[in-house]
Amino acid sequence: MPQPAGVTMGECTRGVWDTLRRAGRHRRLVLVAHRAGGTPAWSAAPCAPGPAGRIACLCASVPAGRPRLSGHPGTPENATARRHSLSPGDPQPLDAVRTDPLQPDSACVQELRQARSHGTPAGRFDRRRSALGPGLPPAVPAAPAALATARWGRIPRAFWRRAQDRALPTAAQGLMTAEAGRAVPGAPSTVPTLPAGRSPIADRPRELAGTLVR
Repeated sequence: MPQPAGVTMGECTRGVWDTLRRAGRHRRLVLVAHRAGGTPAWSAAPCAPGPAGRIACLCASVPAGRPRLSGHPGTPENATARRHSLSPGDPQPLDAVRTDPLQPDSACVQELRQARSHGTPAGRFDRRRSALGPGLPPAVPAAPAALATARWGRIPRAFWRRAQDRALPTAAQGLMTAEAGRAVPGAPSTVPTLPAGRSPIADRPRELAGTLVR
């Protein structure tokens, strides 16, 4: 398996593209873009041989106005974001954007829960954090999405607004959808709202599943 530092944005995009190709036999296909997976998902979907019938953005970036995942954290709309300081070091020598979800310090665990999954009861959070990935390839936040705007705009898309998200405030979510609307003004996003935080997959799985299949 390649180390995170060796994984390129092109490889991530091809992985999504290949999955869409293999799933193309299904009549109804929804591509759910989650968190950092938004950039390769947006790049792959318009060019796949069996295009996604719909793209659902779930806590994912929308790289229309700012093609890099790293383009939104520093905006004024994101100023109130609750960030956790659990990185064990600089991404460059570590060759990855890393976090330490298994940190034993109780204060750090609480900080992580408040930022990522405050809707999960404290007693269940240990199981939740054991499933969190410890490393993100540096290319994912740094490399731009290769958007084919004309084709991308023809794919119906929904951006699930999380009303209680503490890591990506609603103002920052609104910025991303507004930028996408300006990029393809004739094809606005559908923006349903979930009364959920950063991790509706963990906090409200049944409610989320119901909205995705409607």
